[in-house]
This record gives sequence, structure tokens and C-alpha cells, in this order.
Amino acid sequence: MSNVANSVLDLAEDCLVRACWRQWKSLTGEGWAEDESIARSILDPEALVLASLFVRNREARLRDRLLWWASAGAHLMSVSRLGTMMSLFPEDLSTGVGWFAARTQDARWAKLALHVHAEESARTGKGPAELQLLEPATLMLRLRAGFGVSAKADLLAFLLGASALRGPGFHASASALSLAIQFSPSSVRRATTDMCLARMIEASRDRPPTFSVDASAWAHLLSSSDPYRPPSGGSNLWTSLDLPPWRFWGHVYPLLAACVSWGRVARASQTPPVVLASRARDITESFERASNWNGWPAIDGLTAPGERFLEVFEAFVQHVTRWVDENV
Repeated sequence: MSNVANSVLDLAEDCLVRACWRQWKSLTGEGWAEDESIARSILDPEALVLASLFVRNREARLRDRLLWWASAGAHLMSVSRLGTMMSLFPEDLSTGVGWFAARTQDARWAKLALHVHAEESARTGKGPAELQLLEPATLMLRLRAGFGVSAKADLLAFLLGASALRGPGFHASASALSLAIQFSPSSVRRATTDMCLARMIEASRDRPPTFSVDASAWAHLLSSSDPYRPPSGGSNLWTSLDLPPWRFWGHVYPLLAACVSWGRVARASQTPPVVLASRARDITESFERASNWNGWPAIDGLTAPGERFLEVFEAFVQHVTRWVDENV
């Protein structure tokens, strides 16, 4: 049992740290000289902050990035969406969120801020003095900067990223959009109504309607070359019409966190293997929707009853961590 627990814990925690660090590098521009280390998919700021808070005690460099982002980018985050997403994580992150909120200069965060000492601040050089959002992965943040922090910017980011992944014919219902971007159904319905009126997205004639976007038209605007990006030997990622794909980080990161928590408990306790297997099964079932969205292989628990499911769970975590490394 200890071998499975150690394997799951190490796989999930190491993967979570790697993914967070890669996305932070895209925000700070550190990946310019080494394009292979830049995040390629659309960065989800609330998911990134929560995942980084979850593992921040292991990696001091993530604490530095969180402190920098609290002052540089908190105004581009949705406080309500972060609260919704936080409920998916296996452990209470309210203290960490309060720690983050106390270091922002945005009044929206005041209700979440903890009364903490102010001596802890980002160390010099741990983030650019001025936020620029140069990498393709920052598409969601660019849209928020342009259109405001709301369901409108996020559903546009999702439709563009999903079209980049699945092709120009991609469309989704309002209920599917709500699940994907984790805004309330009423917020998404209002957003789609307004955006159809503005002719930014298109609605089908179905009832209920589905929504799509002309990604090629947006790509000409969003993929324009950035004049502040230093020249390099490689091609500028923003000169391509290829938009970054959408990955469901708001669901994937909580899944990895749940695997980390399971591994910590399994390694430290004397819980019977059959009970741990049952809890592992609960994790895979809780995130079944994320598995379907990302095209992960279906888990047939009937072929592995009782504690035999632990081997299935370990193989599942191995697959997920490889997928994250390949797609972040």
C-alpha cells in the first residue's frame, strides 16, 4: 500500500508544481528564450492561484509568484469565480486565499483578506514591474483586460480555445458554457444574449440554442505581433493564426490536488486498503466530467473490485500527469 500511496502522491504533487511554474513563467515572460517551457494552453488565473496556494509550502518560488501576482494581476481575477472553484479542492484554502487577498490592492478582495503582518512581500526581481500579457497562454487575461472581468470575457476565451482544439464548427449550449467556465447559468445566459446582440458570437436556431464564434476573425486581432516583445531567433508565437487551446484547468487542478490529499492520508494513516480504494474510487467518480471533457480513458471499476482498484487508480494518475505535462 505504501508504494501506491507514495507513487500517487509524488506523481500528482510534482505534476501540480511543474504545471503551475510553467504557467507563471508565461505570465512573467521568462519563457521567451526557451519556447518549449512556455505554457501553450489558455491559462486560467483562478485555477492557477488556487493550485499554487495548495502547494505553496513546498515551493518558495510559487509563494514569490503569488505575492507578485497579488499586486500585479489581482484586478484581472474574478473573486466570485475563485470562490466557486475553491469548493472543488479537497482541502480548505480559505486561509491561503486570505493570505493572498491581504496583499492585493483591489477593494473586491477586502472581504476575503486576513489580518496578517505585512512584512512578507515579494522579493526583488520575482516578477516584472509592469504586467504585459505577451504569451498566447494569457488570452483569457487579455480578454478580461479588454472587456472586463466577467462571464463575457471567459466564455469568449472558452469558445476560441475550444475552436482551436476541436475545429471551427465547435458550439456549446449555455448550460455547457456555465459548467466549462464556472459562472452561474444566469450570468452565462445574460452574457450570451448581449454578445449575440453585439455580433461577437453566433447563436444557432436550435432550441435551446448553441453558441459558436468565428475564431479566424478573432485570430487576426488577437494574434497580432507585440511591438514590445524582444526579437528572437524563433518565430513570434503571436504572428500565427493558431489560437491557444482551452484545457479545463479549473477541474484538472482540483483533481490533482485531490490525489495529493489522498496520497498524504494513505501514506500517513493506518487506514485499511479497501477503504483507501473506496476513497480513490470516489475521486475518479467526482471528476468523471473532467475525464470525459479531456478525453481520458474511461475507468471500468467493475473489473477491479475492492482494494484491487488501487492499481487502477495509480495507472489513472500516471495517465493524468502525463497528459498535463503534454498539454499545459
